[in-house]
Amino acid sequence: MIYLVFACRILLAGVFLTALAGKVRNKAAFDEFAVSVERLGRLPRRVSRAVAVAVAAGEAAAVALLAAGPTVPAGFALGVLLLLGFTAGIVRALRAG
Repeated sequence: MIYLVFACRILLAGVFLTALAGKVRNKAAFDEFAVSVERLGRLPRRVSRAVAVAVAAGEAAAVALLAAGPTVPAGFALGVLLLLGFTAGIVRALRAG
């Protein structure tokens, strides 16, 4: 069981680290992400920028929490919350057309 948990930690941390790296590699990439949040969620520019920052911070926090032993459960919980939020955003966008 310990190997399964470790594999899940590595996989989830890798996914969030890759996503975070794509968003923060430069200012243009982050601005593009913020615009996509604005369009997907039909949010005002200010709100979408705050959501984009929160998503990036959440991904960074999830990676950090999954790296250290005692904080792994919190890392998994944050990862689940982020993935549920992403899923809800996609469902909302699909329903809106």
